[in-house]
Amino acid sequence: LDVRVVLVSLVICCLPRRLYRHPPKSAEIGYNRRMSDQSDPWKLEAPPAEITSELLEFIHGRFKLGFESIHGYNHWLGVCENGLRLAALNGADARIIILFAFIHDVARESDGYDYEHGPRAASILRSEIQGRYLDLDEDELDQLAEAVAGHTNGHCLADLTVQTCWDADRLDLGRVGIEPDPDRLCTVEARAPEIIQWAYERSRNHSSAQLASLDG
Repeated sequence: LDVRVVLVSLVICCLPRRLYRHPPKSAEIGYNRRMSDQSDPWKLEAPPAEITSELLEFIHGRFKLGFESIHGYNHWLGVCENGLRLAALNGADARIIILFAFIHDVARESDGYDYEHGPRAASILRSEIQGRYLDLDEDELDQLAEAVAGHTNGHCLADLTVQTCWDADRLDLGRVGIEPDPDRLCTVEARAPEIIQWAYERSRNHSSAQLASLDG
């Protein structure tokens, strides 16, 4: 077992569960790519249009840890933001990345080590989400399921879009005080020092701001 995986799990287990932005109520979500901060054009104010209110409500109901957990709503937004920036650089499929961001942790049962949550989430994608909330073709479904199932493995053997999904998730480690390791990232774009710094700082700054608001 990789020592770094164990350390991440230990850090996650010891952190408070209430960390991030509160999800907007369904009636308040515009479901478009509105940006909330002109100084950070990648920061999303709300989920992109691909995440419908019905899909988000399903994920909310299926997710056992609560929207405010460190693997909850604001992590999903962070992964989405990271992925969209990477996709703008490398041409990965933005739709698959957006869906991955909001689905990949739906089956988590712990904020600590939960190796099988990826395969469980992929099963939920195929059996409960596809056909009801999504209408993906076979290739799209297989690609998204691969990204979701494999994001817990730590490897990089996949196509560009799947690799970008995994990188987007790994780039959000700053929320638990861990700087992403370029050797653990799959794409050239994600390994760029300026991207790692950008992702780490925004994730850390956001976590600090939220913790301060909770303390107040």
